[in-house]
Amino acid sequence: MLLFMPVRAQVPPDESWRSIETQHFRVTFPEHLETLGRRAADRAEEAYRELSTALIDHLTVRSISY
Repeated sequence: MLLFMPVRAQVPPDESWRSIETQHFRVTFPEHLETLGRRAADRAEEAYRELSTALIDHLTVRSISY
């Protein structure tokens, strides 16, 4: 017999959170990890630039007519 227990959030309720918004992302992190959050935001934008440049040749625009 399986018993289902309520799932509790894995986030401490008394944690202070901050968010950084970049051009393409929002990174949310605990306040005490701001340095890591900023680094993650920078890396995400770097990856976006590299991937969007690499993939732009593979993207096509199609219009659908009815």
